[in-house]
Amino acid sequence: MSPCFEARVFSFPKDPENASQYEDAYYYDAESGMAAIADGVSSSIFARQWAEILVRAAKGLPEPGDTSSLVNWLREQREAWSRTVDVGDLKWFQKAKLAKGAFSTLLRIRVSPCDASTAHEPRALQLHGIAIGDSCLFHVRNEKLIRAFPIERSDCFQSDPVVLGSIDLNRDEGLRFASFDDLCYPDDLLVLCTDALAECLLRRLETGDRPKWADFWKLSDQQWRDVILAQRDGRQLRIDDTTFMLLQIKVSSREAKRPSSSATAPALLTPILPPLQPDAGTKEPLANPPSLPITARTLSPLPVGPGQRNSDSHPPRSPFSLGSSLRAQRGERAIMTPEVEEMVAALKNEGVSFYQAKVVIDSITELSDDEKREALRQFIPADKPNATSPIPPPAITTARIYQQTAERVCREAASFLVKYKLIVWVIVLGLVMFFSYFALWAIARYLERLIMRI
Repeated sequence: MSPCFEARVFSFPKDPENASQYEDAYYYDAESGMAAIADGVSSSIFARQWAEILVRAAKGLPEPGDTSSLVNWLREQREAWSRTVDVGDLKWFQKAKLAKGAFSTLLRIRVSPCDASTAHEPRALQLHGIAIGDSCLFHVRNEKLIRAFPIERSDCFQSDPVVLGSIDLNRDEGLRFASFDDLCYPDDLLVLCTDALAECLLRRLETGDRPKWADFWKLSDQQWRDVILAQRDGRQLRIDDTTFMLLQIKVSSREAKRPSSSATAPALLTPILPPLQPDAGTKEPLANPPSLPITARTLSPLPVGPGQRNSDSHPPRSPFSLGSSLRAQRGERAIMTPEVEEMVAALKNEGVSFYQAKVVIDSITELSDDEKREALRQFIPADKPNATSPIPPPAITTARIYQQTAERVCREAASFLVKYKLIVWVIVLGLVMFFSYFALWAIARYLERLIMRI
């Protein structure tokens, strides 16, 4: 069987001077189309060994609904961990951690030929993913993000995600695996990475600073280290073990190719818009009606900012740099063709937001900037004072993100005060009593000195 993908893996420890403390793990088998990545929890003990056991056993990981098989699978991996670790040289404070064992996230993907239910898509491959914790997959096609899994927003990362433990602490009933099934095609890029880098990438996508995904594949090991250190120095990347796996989907034995615009999509991935057809009244009919890669499943709540269109004249300096810039607004307003009007109506029927509509409209290369801008105007509410300027500049977008972050912090603070109001009142009362006592002591000292002078 020919390999389903080609792979490149980059890793960098949280402490370059002490690489032995690196606690991530990865494994892939291109022949079977399986790849897995795990992030061992640094605060636990023997986390690296536990992560390595999980990724190598991920090929046999049962589906989330098969509870009995999952229990047996976990028991086998825990027994393997117990046989692997050497507890003879542990210090007294390390032995205290041994009772709880090691913890790790796990993300596994599998690429396989499609089954009979997708026989009308002979050029597609089946993509299946399963995850627990915050290690992430980014599915990229033609430099466009198709899916982020299992986390779609940077503010969803937590300091204590759900993880797999090497010791049975009677918490297995609380384990919740996320999974998905989708189609992928040759030349698609699957990116698996641990939480620190995943959070950084999602944050940049939300602010419109879209990474140049293809450039990651071209990096050398030294360039990778330079990129990670630069991101850490700029406080864009948390100091943590960083693992980055790139999988380039290859043509299968069935000579799979990317679907053309005339290919019929399965019901699960039917595009929300019909392809544009050439208009007889236009001066230059569209030679190739565009196929829209945005589907109902890709319109996720992931915020998309402006300025995400590629610009060949201004290539990015690094995969993290902003790869596009907004073009200047023109004074005239374009007249929408019937095809564009039909597209706008279909988007409105789907109830998409302004930025989700922008992703769809920007993907149609046959439309001019004026036509895209005029189509976007239709998604601005009439009661908005800035309806004549539907595309805010990056500075305004950044300000909105800061404002939303401040509002979220205020809401969390208010929620904390409500939830722990008794503790808050005790603290406030203690402070009042302390300052009252201090004030009375100062007054008493002043009166004592005044009496002594008299």
